[in-house]
Amino acid sequence: MKTSQLSPLQTGKRRLMGGVGLMVLLALGGCEIVPIQPILQERSVLLQRMDAVIRGAQSQGGLRMVSQPDPVMTGQTLQVNVESAQAGYLYLYQIGTDGKTLSLIFPNGVDGANYIAPGSTQLPRASWQLRAQGPAGIGYLVAVLTQQPLNLLSVQGQANWGQFTTQTPYAASSTTLREIAP
Repeated sequence: MKTSQLSPLQTGKRRLMGGVGLMVLLALGGCEIVPIQPILQERSVLLQRMDAVIRGAQSQGGLRMVSQPDPVMTGQTLQVNVESAQAGYLYLYQIGTDGKTLSLIFPNGVDGANYIAPGSTQLPRASWQLRAQGPAGIGYLVAVLTQQPLNLLSVQGQANWGQFTTQTPYAASSTTLREIAP
């Protein structure tokens, strides 16, 4: 077995690079990641945008969604069952019960595997939960299924601005989310 010796210059370079890496890690470790808050919209504007997405779907009847329990109590977890006649990339949006926010809830930072096969898909998966966060009221879940994956950063950014992102052709479905106070 042959061992190699490093020259003093190579040893110094390695120490410098290791030190720079450590400084970067320490600097990033001290940073706080602040999520971007959705821009508040008028309820009627979000509902009009949701309606346009549903009406613009070219695969009518190819996607169906049901949430359980119905109604859901604030703080309680819920399940969503999405049935699709075709494979594709699933994007799940929520219009908050406040009527003013649109959020992309799937795919997310914990579960990015949004390609689904035809049939039934249960969300959330075991790695995350979907919890009613209030206030009590009526919200909506909107599912969009595209044939090609969308740019996730763009989808998230558009949702923060109250916009749905689609790609022709696509299928879409919505369901009412009724949330009640405990």
